[in-house]
Amino acid sequence: MKYLFKIYLILSALFISGCAAPYKPPTEKAPQNWYGKTGFLYEKKTLKIINREPKEGDIVLTSKVHLRRTAEITDGVVFRSAFGSEMLFSAGTAIWAEQYSVFKAKRNEPEYKNQQEENNPIEWCGFVNGGSIHIPESELYCMFWEAPNEARYVRGYGSKLGASHIPRSISSKGGTLGPVPNFIEKDIKLDETFTVKIFVDKINKIGVKFKEDISNGSYVVSSNYFYLKWADSNLVNRDGLKLSVFASDNYTALKIKSD
Repeated sequence: MKYLFKIYLILSALFISGCAAPYKPPTEKAPQNWYGKTGFLYEKKTLKIINREPKEGDIVLTSKVHLRRTAEITDGVVFRSAFGSEMLFSAGTAIWAEQYSVFKAKRNEPEYKNQQEENNPIEWCGFVNGGSIHIPESELYCMFWEAPNEARYVRGYGSKLGASHIPRSISSKGGTLGPVPNFIEKDIKLDETFTVKIFVDKINKIGVKFKEDISNGSYVVSSNYFYLKWADSNLVNRDGLKLSVFASDNYTALKIKSD
């Protein structure tokens, strides 16, 4: 089956709410396929070093990446939206793994508490109604495991441009409850092509801070920072990417070697 869907802009922090029962942190372990790594993997054969002696603000490299984990819904799942509309993840729908966190504000306190500190299953995301990319005919939802027979369905947002996003964080009242989906993990060839660009953000005596932007050609779908401390290592080793990184004597530039 050919899967036609797109992944759009993912925000790093946003809180949403809906007409739903309050979120219940999992009190028991989820099945094994609700844990593990998520995100993207670098495709080593496509990696291209742009600048081997970059300074702050310079681009270091580009590479194609693909989603680390994908799966297929095996039995149709029916749930209701926050407005009571019946929604369907039909059998054969492609989904992908993400990792979000659920926060709750304490009364009269400015800080938010992570309700998943003790037990934080991953989330599985996809488009309802068979995975069409068209909006509003299809809508993007992520499924949060809460109990053996309960999952929370959190909706993304659409715009006139057709862009949708799922927040990295949700409020304790976000989403609606529904059944836990049945799915099987498998490699799915998506029509979406993703490219990563890595930039040097900061260099100093402690280490270097990199910025990683992943784009689908139209939107930056994921933007992250990662760090390398000189006291720990000179090797960047993450998500299939390996680089040897050294600082210049005055810490104004880097020297990059690809492994």
